[in-house]
Amino acid sequence: MTLALTLLATAGWAADEPITSYTATGGTEGVNADEGYAALVDNNDDTKWCVKTTEDAWTGTAYIEFKSDKAFVPTSYVLCTANDNSSYKGRNPLTWVIKAKKNASDDWTTIASVENDKVMEDKDFKAYEFFLTSTAVYQYFRFEVSAVHDKNVLQLSEFYFIGHSDDGNDPTFTPPTIRENLVYTYKELELVQPGSVVGGEMQYSLNNREWSTEVPKQTAVGEYPVYYRVVGDNTHNTTVSYLLGTASIKKADFVDLSTIDYAYWATDGDILTGKAHPDAHILCGAGVTVTFRDMDLTQFGEGHDWAGFCVAGNATIILEGNNKLKGCLPKYPGLLVNKSNEVIIKGDGTLEVEAGGRAAAIGGGPANQCGRIVIDGGTIIARGGDDSPGIGGGPGKSCKGITINGGHVTAIGGKGAAGIGTGTSNSACNFITINGGTVIATKGENGVCIGAVEGSSCGPINIATNLSDVTVGDTRTISETTAISVVKSIANDANWYDMKGQNLQSIPTQKGIYIHDGKKLVVK
Repeated sequence: MTLALTLLATAGWAADEPITSYTATGGTEGVNADEGYAALVDNNDDTKWCVKTTEDAWTGTAYIEFKSDKAFVPTSYVLCTANDNSSYKGRNPLTWVIKAKKNASDDWTTIASVENDKVMEDKDFKAYEFFLTSTAVYQYFRFEVSAVHDKNVLQLSEFYFIGHSDDGNDPTFTPPTIRENLVYTYKELELVQPGSVVGGEMQYSLNNREWSTEVPKQTAVGEYPVYYRVVGDNTHNTTVSYLLGTASIKKADFVDLSTIDYAYWATDGDILTGKAHPDAHILCGAGVTVTFRDMDLTQFGEGHDWAGFCVAGNATIILEGNNKLKGCLPKYPGLLVNKSNEVIIKGDGTLEVEAGGRAAAIGGGPANQCGRIVIDGGTIIARGGDDSPGIGGGPGKSCKGITINGGHVTAIGGKGAAGIGTGTSNSACNFITINGGTVIATKGENGVCIGAVEGSSCGPINIATNLSDVTVGDTRTISETTAISVVKSIANDANWYDMKGQNLQSIPTQKGIYIHDGKKLVVK
């Protein structure tokens, strides 16, 4: 049987090839004389090195030391499974290191280290190539295995390097290094610290095909394999490509808004906190859940033209602590919900939202249609601008719908607008549904508390039957918990009221919950 790996060579490259001529100089003995350590580097796939510990589980370290017939630059190495790995599973190495040196008297240098390998499989006679970042010349090697996949047996049929000879024409270079602790900022981030070259130029790639002298950069959260090579000048070779490693851009769990002076797209799981920089432009896309924690997005630099926070896809906002939002300029809301999208607001914190001018506090404005708004919790105070509601669509624009399931919501409409619902100038709201919580809606001058003002339209307004609904002056309060107190303020006599605060004029005969003498009573 022959194990083969295809190697590509190009004119001007220091050609890589399998290095297979070795002499074993020491190691851990095998289970018998035919399966000793020398079988691992004998260039014969039909033999194998098999080691068994005396314990039921693997203990200690098995090793082999060997010498190549010639010094060379190793660029990768190959481990080959043995003849019966598919029958006797778990014998592949799990954790190992490879050490090397150029001269016998030199100290060992670790050139490879693998822990908890997930590449090798329980298959017979299968070769696995592992790339190296080494650029030095070596002739002596040591392979140490400190753990196997299962139980107490290690076996491999063959080990060899792939590399090229040192012909004296290789450029001298210092490899780049992977940048650590990269955190998503929505800006392009350099993935590596550049290397240096004498006798050529260094190039980089993220796919081992397309190359550039520019240091690779990425924006999104993710894992990015980085390759590099050195293209030699007229008197030097071009090296093979090396897999440098994997650069990681992690999501920012805590995002200090005071440090952001650009457009930042919040990622799933972000916790936004702090007083925002005047140039901060904060948005989120679809499928994102973000937390507002003691966040202040109310002060903006001159000339900026955006909402305090823009929901550009279906998203969830969790409220913690005390939070403030305000829109920029007259046409933007504090919390913009783009058309066809939905925002769900929940949590135990507070949110004070103010429009920048002629816009809703939460919803849309004269420049934006409004999507769906769902409030499940939190304490929310929303102050709309002129011609716009506290919650809903802006002047001349529509709102896809508003649902309040819980929390304590105070919505204050601007001049000529509803507390919750529509603005002026032909605006519309598809529906308003209130299933729970406490809702206090105050109309603007010439407006309405909940629904559509004159010249605009609103679909069904549905209020759960277990909630009270009382209008006092310019304010309409809807709440199960305040129904009794509201009725007490209206009457101190023995009249009967339904849960909407309406005087029934007589004792009710239908089943339901009623209020009598300031108490909640059930008629069965």
